[in-house]
Amino acid sequence: MAIKLPPHSLFLLLVLLLSAAWMPPKASAQLRTCSVELDPSGCTVQDCVAKCASQFNGVGECAHQEYVNNFHCVCLYACL
Repeated sequence: MAIKLPPHSLFLLLVLLLSAAWMPPKASAQLRTCSVELDPSGCTVQDCVAKCASQFNGVGECAHQEYVNNFHCVCLYACL
């Protein structure tokens, strides 16, 4: 003899099973983003991007220094 469940119970059971199946696997190590200042005296976008990519395999950005009128090169890269 089969057990008969109401339709709303079947729907909730289906949602629970699908949500468990679609959960991404947990990563063993969390990646963090680190930053380093490459050139404090000035920044050109092309040089900053190239230097950061070659030295750290990261993304270089020209950032504005607070209370100073120039930009500096900051490199953002993945670190453990």
